[in-house]
Amino acid sequence: MASDLQQLVREKVEEIEIQRDPFPHAVIPDLLPKEFFGRLVETIPPLDAFQPDDDVKSNLRIMDSNQYFAAAPEQFRKTWTRLRDDVIRDTIAPILVRRLKADILEKYASLFSPELADEIMAGGLVSSDGRIMARKPGYKLNPHSDSAQYAVTCLLYFTSADDADTGALCLFRPERRPELRHTSTYYPAKEEGIAVELVKEIPIRENLFVTFLNGAESLHGARVDPGSNLSHERLAYQAHIVPRRDPRSEMDRHLDRLDDPLARQRWQRYWDARTQKLQRWAEEEAKAAAPSDARG
Repeated sequence: MASDLQQLVREKVEEIEIQRDPFPHAVIPDLLPKEFFGRLVETIPPLDAFQPDDDVKSNLRIMDSNQYFAAAPEQFRKTWTRLRDDVIRDTIAPILVRRLKADILEKYASLFSPELADEIMAGGLVSSDGRIMARKPGYKLNPHSDSAQYAVTCLLYFTSADDADTGALCLFRPERRPELRHTSTYYPAKEEGIAVELVKEIPIRENLFVTFLNGAESLHGARVDPGSNLSHERLAYQAHIVPRRDPRSEMDRHLDRLDDPLARQRWQRYWDARTQKLQRWAEEEAKAAAPSDARG
């Protein structure tokens, strides 16, 4: 039986309009009840407990096997597991998959092939564990699409901006459809020289939920105007809806099924890079396991 929390969230996600310009997306202010959102905020550990990526970014993955999550206080893990499982996985993700079904199918047909897209949809989709993203003052993110395998991106904000100038999620329209020459986070201006048009700014607010189809043209970024007087990190929870059975793990078997030359080139490059990485890891492990005299 669904909890009151799940029922409230379900109603909001069912009723919200899916906007189509510049790509399918929805914006829900105050997604969560004030009391539950407050518990989420109160239990977030200090930022030095996050995994640092670089001088500007750090993340805390809501993943049971992650060492940073495992080391966090029990109340944090309990509360955020409820957000991850009850709210995102069991409530929001199924609704978005149903409401965006045709868009997701078209996205995977373009990314792979119509046949493989049908198989992905038949196998089902599920939300990822997600992560809390901490970004230092002044952080800016240029127009990009998320990694190609993601079907839908979900964002829940835990800090606010004064206005769009000091922090906004920006949605862009590219002058032409990007080719996606690789499958990681994709910056079309850098990769293909594609110009983009700013279509929409969504000032970030506490408890604001934004979700969108992650297609080749789903370009988004984070805006902070130069000179903005910012003193606090920005926090947001990000999760993605992904195929239950990841076709990338068997991409060598799928390459001959890709009729589109761009798709075949894209995924051949992916498979070659993956193979090289796995080979390098195996060689490093073998070297580390060798007796000291054999290592010279």
